[in-house]
Amino acid sequence: MSDLRKLLEERKFQEVLDLTRKSTKSEELFFRLSAFMALGKLKEAIECIENNRVTLQDNLPWLMRLHIELLCLDGRFDEAFDEVKYYENLPYDSQESEEVLKSLPKIIREYETSKSHLAMEKEEIIKGLASKSSDDVLASLDALRDKDLTPYYIFLQKILTSFPKQAIRSFALLLLVQRAVNKTFKFNNMGEIIDVNPSLLKPPFVDDDFEKVVKRMQEEYKDPSITQNAISLLSSYLIYIYPKTVDLNDDTLVDALYHLSCEYLQIDTSIPSKEIGERVRLIGDILSDF
Repeated sequence: MSDLRKLLEERKFQEVLDLTRKSTKSEELFFRLSAFMALGKLKEAIECIENNRVTLQDNLPWLMRLHIELLCLDGRFDEAFDEVKYYENLPYDSQESEEVLKSLPKIIREYETSKSHLAMEKEEIIKGLASKSSDDVLASLDALRDKDLTPYYIFLQKILTSFPKQAIRSFALLLLVQRAVNKTFKFNNMGEIIDVNPSLLKPPFVDDDFEKVVKRMQEEYKDPSITQNAISLLSSYLIYIYPKTVDLNDDTLVDALYHLSCEYLQIDTSIPSKEIGERVRLIGDILSDF
């Protein structure tokens, strides 16, 4: 059980689904439902509930509310009202169950009322995703962070391959990575079209090497303003080239970021070698397009 919880915490949702494929215990089914919901798979979550209704009735108040809310999120309001009738015919042995049952029709009506507003919001998000403005696209990507991404795949795919700025293409990919979307997309990575499956990609900034290079900058640069600027430049650089990576332990990279940071802060420095100078120019050229 602790293994499933750990996998959820590590956002390894597909592994949770694989391990609980034949589960019949309510605790394991809870983790399975959590994984479905994290992946935005509403229909699969609803099917899991309806196929394991008796087992999940160990926690009836939670089950009723979750089932009805999932149906509403999927726009299946008539089915939600039918399920309320089903739950009304069950025997209840707790005040909490009765109170939740009484609240279900109101919950459905509230979802129905908000549906028109959600539809308008969806139109605005799509409009932003289709925009040529970086600000509009970024605003729509931000609005999608807590929504089911499935209806927007076609628009996200267009951004991944066709939006002029590499940074925006990378931000769109990072949204899919954050949600562990198990689907293959085409991605324009600095002019090279590659296939990517977001669920298989490791997010940037999560490994020990990034923390180590930040600590190294703090120790070697001494000046906090230079260090903070260098960290910001490195973060932007890693986002720009993502999902490609660089060796964060490379001395040349650390030296180049120092001189580039000084350049941005208008601090005069003397670049010690041609190799570092070329690295400064390369990173600087990339970030000028960020």
